[in-house]
Amino acid sequence: IIRTDFDGGVVIIDGRDTVSSPDTVLWMNNSEHTIAVPEFYYPTTDSLTRYHFDSWSDDGEISHSVIVNADTTFTASHTIQYALVIASPYGSPNPLVGKYFITDGDTADGYVNYIDDVAHYYCSGYSGTGSVSGGSDTTFSEIITEPSTLTWNWTPLLSLIVNSAYDNPTPAETTYYLPNTEITARVDTLAYNAESTIRAHNTGWTATGSIPESGDSNSVTFEITENSILNWSWTIELRFVVSNPGGYDRPI
Repeated sequence: IIRTDFDGGVVIIDGRDTVSSPDTVLWMNNSEHTIAVPEFYYPTTDSLTRYHFDSWSDDGEISHSVIVNADTTFTASHTIQYALVIASPYGSPNPLVGKYFITDGDTADGYVNYIDDVAHYYCSGYSGTGSVSGGSDTTFSEIITEPSTLTWNWTPLLSLIVNSAYDNPTPAETTYYLPNTEITARVDTLAYNAESTIRAHNTGWTATGSIPESGDSNSVTFEITENSILNWSWTIELRFVVSNPGGYDRPI
């Protein structure tokens, strides 16, 4: 009898005959034959469970020759493995997005970067099915005992859009932050154009989102809890040049 330690496995006899387990074959006394099994056996092409060859009952290699001179049973033992499917729309998870087979009872570990600076998202933990219970961290360690999935969850970073016709505000343009980050935004009180023919005097700001609606200073500190817009306000002053080449009188 030639068999695997699970129903439905396959055994290859003499390199050409594939039989389903268990199978009874009749051989001539003292005849030599080759028995083998696949290293990995998948019950179906898209199976989330597979069987990994461990050993033969006669301690032979995965493919080896046997000589039979009495009724004998050869059993191929396997280790069962379950699929762990990793999914993540952002970031660079380790392991990468894909399907991995984990031996029953083994621990699967992994992690992902906290912030995706390109997509402007941050990881808010992971959810799962099967043996994966989920968590709020950017690392995981789960004992796998059945087919499982793990999906990294992502939340958009909060945006701050800064508009200013003059100066080089800090921060400038569009920047992104984790919720509840404290931000101090500022500009110089006075700003000049490249030719110094125009001077802009900061008169405060208007804003939406997490920033107070308006203010009359050149800086504001706030904690960002939603997407926000900051508009710096300016009063324009034009240069007025009085020329008196002859030095006569006292122009006013």
